[in-house]
Amino acid sequence: VGRYPGRTDGLGVVLKVNGKVDASDVGDMPTQVLSGLLPVLLHQSPRDALVIGYGSGVTPGALLQADLRSVEVAEVEAAIYEAARAHFSHVNHRPFADPRARLYVDDGRNHLLLSAHSYDLIISEPSNPWMSGAASLFTLEFFEIAKRRLRPGGIFLQWLQLYELSADSIHTLVRTFHAAFPHVLIFTPDPHSNDTFLLGSLEPLRVRREDVEELLRAPKVAAELKRARVETPEDLIGLFFTDETRISEVVGPGPLNTDDNARVEFAAPRDLLEFGTRDAHVPFRDRARGHRRRLIEGAFEGFSTDSEALARRAERLLRQGRRADARDHLEAARNRGADVVGALRVLDALEGPDDQPVVVADPSIQGHLAYAEAVVAMLRGDHRQALALVETDSDRRWVDQPGHAFLRAYLKYREGETYEAIQIFDHLVAAEPFVAAHPEVLFYAARAHADFHQWSEATDLMFRWELAGASLDVDALP
Repeated sequence: VGRYPGRTDGLGVVLKVNGKVDASDVGDMPTQVLSGLLPVLLHQSPRDALVIGYGSGVTPGALLQADLRSVEVAEVEAAIYEAARAHFSHVNHRPFADPRARLYVDDGRNHLLLSAHSYDLIISEPSNPWMSGAASLFTLEFFEIAKRRLRPGGIFLQWLQLYELSADSIHTLVRTFHAAFPHVLIFTPDPHSNDTFLLGSLEPLRVRREDVEELLRAPKVAAELKRARVETPEDLIGLFFTDETRISEVVGPGPLNTDDNARVEFAAPRDLLEFGTRDAHVPFRDRARGHRRRLIEGAFEGFSTDSEALARRAERLLRQGRRADARDHLEAARNRGADVVGALRVLDALEGPDDQPVVVADPSIQGHLAYAEAVVAMLRGDHRQALALVETDSDRRWVDQPGHAFLRAYLKYREGETYEAIQIFDHLVAAEPFVAAHPEVLFYAARAHADFHQWSEATDLMFRWELAGASLDVDALP
């Protein structure tokens, strides 16, 4: 267990197994939370669940926020329990202290073979399939074993990476999963994640809006889902990739991954040589972009398609950074009579050139040579030199005066120091008089947050900018 300092989304605690990060309290949180709660959202009334792989303990902890009778965990390495208890109690709800949890030191596959228990939900979160041992949890035989332990209506969730694997290996794994489970939904835990969830069942799987709404009314479940940035049923649309009706089309025919051929176990290490630094082209992910309004037909029930509902869905998609899908929804809403001019302007501002004015007319700027030199360098397009002039000037105005701070934040944004720029921008956008006089600060604050994949914050800021622009009296401007 180690820690990466300086994180703003958690303490930066990570858990490694054989050198490979398998859990954390930072970027992995949506994956860890939704791997537990996504099947709960799809099942009508789950009572008993099994989790294969404990990791940080966040997934079983998330499950225990729902009204389940029991949650079993099969973890092959006892030290994982010790590590999670010592270092992840701040995020995992301490599942080892919950009487509904039963923690076993056992191989997950053996646990399913030898136990007489059956389950409503089985969640498999092994390490990557190129890890020795974990590969046996990605074969057809394993999926068949798990399927036999599911009760009627039961759901099996398999975590699958899209990074460090070739498209052939990914397609083989999806094809194998579908060979075991006739009904399949594929989700991602986060729009910017390379993790996916394969959900399989012997019965049709549907995202029912009323079921999701009911669960969101449970305070503990709602609070847990919020950690995965799922706050409305519409948020699931942006996480959806495809269902079984399109799987054959996108993965094509080909071999399955079995115990005997160990196809992925031996192909995946070779995949690392080519895809350790870039991602493979994965059709079911790439084809979903901008087409989710049509893709969810059949897989999602109770989601209205009237103009106002489409506009609301567009805003949720925009808050996830799903810009192509947001635009598709907004255009459909406009065609059905909704007034979405402001939202389209926000989307254009988030996607278009960042060409708003920066230099402000402020008495504190007058006579400040370093400021003038920085502006000259900026106008030449030399943002690095401009920022260097700012950073070497010890004048307190770069911190205390909003006009100076705006230029400093803008230059940091231009030079890729996005996190530092956001810190300055967030302070500036709280200064209402300055924002009222210079709404462009909202524009650049939004763009900086968008570059940092903080799309909800970016959307709020850009809507404020759009509202400020709409309120200007254009005829009165000089």
